[in-house]
Amino acid sequence: NGHDPYRLSAMLDFSHSEFSRLRLQYEYDQSTSKGDNLWMLQYIYSLGSHGAHQY
Repeated sequence: NGHDPYRLSAMLDFSHSEFSRLRLQYEYDQSTSKGDNLWMLQYIYSLGSHGAHQY
């Protein structure tokens, strides 16, 4: 049928501090004859007290 499925993905990650992180990801999926675009934005943060870390 001449269809050659593939998928591409790229991600940017920005860590503002050890308590927060921002991620942006793009994915292109050509597993079917019609391509699919997906954008994801993720914000991760921690709240409250926690034990000390050695960095």
